[in-house]
Amino acid sequence: MNAVQILIEDNNEIKEFFSQFEEAGERAYKTKQAIAEKTIEEIKAHSQLEEQIYYPAVLKKSGKEIQELILEGLEEHRVADFLIERIQATQPEDETFDAKYKVLTEYLKHHLKEEEKELFPESKKILGIEELNRLGVQMEALEKQLEG
Repeated sequence: MNAVQILIEDNNEIKEFFSQFEEAGERAYKTKQAIAEKTIEEIKAHSQLEEQIYYPAVLKKSGKEIQELILEGLEEHRVADFLIERIQATQPEDETFDAKYKVLTEYLKHHLKEEEKELFPESKKILGIEELNRLGVQMEALEKQLEG
């Protein structure tokens, strides 16, 4: 898979976790805790793939408009990190747990939509399929390292 395909697959997995959480039921504390943990793990891995491999490659070859999108993406990652810390510091039985997860969900849905509608299509043009394939190999290796 190439870099964009990997990132889209990650995005879809994250969105699936959002749906599972929403469908879990009001008092499904253990289920929600498990879903939140999986979501956080996937978000952190996704951010690392972008920050260590994808963003630097796109930045090297992009113009100002794409550079601004990437800088915005990096800042959005920092905000997501803050929201994740807040979730991790809260017990699922706490009345604010669901609200915190929902804020993360809404925030990241915007971020993922922006990536898919603007950044990914532009990066395909900028990098080309050979470079995206090369980056995909690097990303798969990093994913395995993060899992191990």
